Amino acid sequence: MQKDFLKQLNSYQRAAYEATKQLADINAHTYEKLIEQQFAVIGSCMERLNKQTELGDLRETKDVADYLQTQGELVKECAEKSVAAGKETMEILTKARDELTDWAEKGLDKAKDYQQAAQGKKEIA
Repeated sequence: MQKDFLKQLNSYQRAAYEATKQLADINAHTYEKLIEQQFAVIGSCMERLNKQTELGDLRETKDVADYLQTQGELVKECAEKSVAAGKETMEILTKARDELTDWAEKGLDKAKDYQQAAQGKKEIA
């Protein structure tokens, strides 16, 4: 009886360790993707700042229409990249949500198995 209890306890602890490790992996992967995306956004912002700096000051511009057109293109590019970054962030978070949902469902199934084993209705390998 005590041997079976210790076997079940050992199995439960092993499963809990694996579940915790899986959760940490999901979180680490998600943070890694979000950080990569943020660096890409920062790089894009720096590129736009450089383009604006190269464009110069409005007071020094000889062709105002060309200056405004270029500014408009920069704003449009910025808006497009911001929308794309938002979509990518949502994709990353949706994937993380799906992985966490799957992880939780598997954990609940395992918990049910251990509950049944504790009641003597099922044996855990």
